Amino acid sequence: MDYYLEDKLISAKRGKPFSAILFDLDDFKDINDTLGHSVGDIAIKKTAKILASASSKHEFLARYGGDEFLIITSKYEKQDIDEIVKRVYDAIDQFNKINDKFKLSISHGHYVYHKDLNLSRDQFIDVVDRNMYDNKINKKNSRV
Repeated sequence: MDYYLEDKLISAKRGKPFSAILFDLDDFKDINDTLGHSVGDIAIKKTAKILASASSKHEFLARYGGDEFLIITSKYEKQDIDEIVKRVYDAIDQFNKINDKFKLSISHGHYVYHKDLNLSRDQFIDVVDRNMYDNKINKKNSRV
């Protein structure tokens, strides 16, 4: 993922923008704590399969952290990003309708890297991560 992202940053500086979308499982610790780590492992694998099925062959998918996944795409228009995110959320909803052991919930954040943006790889990922965290907080606040 690091090498792929570095290549995308170089291409972006040459005028080929791209986007990164970070997905994070909500309340993953609760799955591990209440249902056990083996079920938590299944939740991670199911999430990876859902993200892979919702991604196109032109999008790069990687597990970024324990319960975080990153999609890197050459698409950068808001409607295109919204379409990718909608496919993921729809696939999560479909999974939740048929699974009775646990429910998945995710938050996401994204950012577009374009040639005028002068961020390092780590700075760029930090922005994407902050956007994901804002989404997670907004979802929690809307439940209260």
